[in-house]
Amino acid sequence: MNETATLYNHDFMNWEHISDLDLERYYLGMVKDKHELAPLEEHTLACPSCAGRAEDAQDYVDTMRIAAILFSERERYMGRRLRGKGRSRR
Repeated sequence: MNETATLYNHDFMNWEHISDLDLERYYLGMVKDKHELAPLEEHTLACPSCAGRAEDAQDYVDTMRIAAILFSERERYMGRRLRGKGRSRR
């Protein structure tokens, strides 16, 4: 095994997995500093566990966005409906 492969494997074994919060922040576009962004992206590409969790974070964030939109639409609809009940119909 060459020196680079040994170093890479050694470094990989010492990596800490990315936190769920950081994965969500990444997917939301909140990680902007290149010193934080580059290692996060490199680790996600090299670590199957974190790559899978990144996909889970993406699914979670997408689900929360959809829920927020649906809730907002429901509130608007219910507000219009409640305001309309006080009016007399002709």
